[in-house]
Amino acid sequence: LARSLAGQAAVSIENGRLYRDIENLFEGFIKAAVTAIDQRDPTTSGHSVRVTELTMGLAEVVNEQDEGRFADVHFTEEEMKQLRYAGLLHDFGKVGVREEILVKQKKLPPGMWERLVARF
Repeated sequence: LARSLAGQAAVSIENGRLYRDIENLFEGFIKAAVTAIDQRDPTTSGHSVRVTELTMGLAEVVNEQDEGRFADVHFTEEEMKQLRYAGLLHDFGKVGVREEILVKQKKLPPGMWERLVARF
């Protein structure tokens, strides 16, 4: 019985370690993605971090509400983590946008908007 419990404990400890390793890898991916987005469009550099800070601040305020419209809303720790990821990655689609479109200073020429709408 003791061996069985020790074996289960070892498996549980190893699973926890592996889960933390996966989370660390994912965090690294997110940081790399945000860096790539910031480097592609220097005029909006830091935007993803600012959006994340605002999002998390709003979520924390919602969590503090005990009356009013948001009294029944409460974000769990896991949901807060997902909100953080969403804030950081909300512009991830920029990675696939052509450079000349991404850093464009002027309005789109006639017909270009329709092409974009048709594509997406």
